[in-house]
Amino acid sequence: MLKHTPVCAADLISPDPQPFKWRMGVKPLDNDKWLLVDRHRDAELEEIGRLIDAQRDEISYSEPSAQAGCEELSGEVLRHLRQRPDLETLTINQDRHQAPIEAIRRVVQEDLCLLERRPEGWTMTACAVAIPTQWDVPSKYGKTLDVIHEPVPRYDSDLAQPMRTFFDRLRPETPVWRANRTLTDDPSLRLMPQR
Repeated sequence: MLKHTPVCAADLISPDPQPFKWRMGVKPLDNDKWLLVDRHRDAELEEIGRLIDAQRDEISYSEPSAQAGCEELSGEVLRHLRQRPDLETLTINQDRHQAPIEAIRRVVQEDLCLLERRPEGWTMTACAVAIPTQWDVPSKYGKTLDVIHEPVPRYDSDLAQPMRTFFDRLRPETPVWRANRTLTDDPSLRLMPQR
């Protein structure tokens, strides 16, 4: 049973000040705090469903090689969310027009990306990103971490190698999390880059 549901991702960030250094900001994940569910869930998922229905090709992507990973993710999401008394009977409904990761995205407030290790590097092989913050999701489909993060300042010089090493060492039994912070004056969930 979940002991505590944070109000927002900021509740998970340590208040301990540290000297500034470019970092990935990755922390060990307490499984009880995976997949936040808050009072905005129903309204946000309704909006997410509308966005996916209207803009599927700009939100959802899946390569055939991602099928097993998406099935594993689906099982983990259901197992986790069903621990909540209000979601004990949750199901994931997938129709034949949906990528598996899209069906999963419709029941969680978080965007989802699946990466596979390939000779050219860790590559995004499936995603359902309905609420990006100023990035063009389709331009990242099938791309490596390095290509995905090209626009990030100082990525090449300070973050590329640590990120590759981190992904190479990542194990299912030791989950991690990271939060992004963004200031915006637009209440929209889906913030696309200005063109």
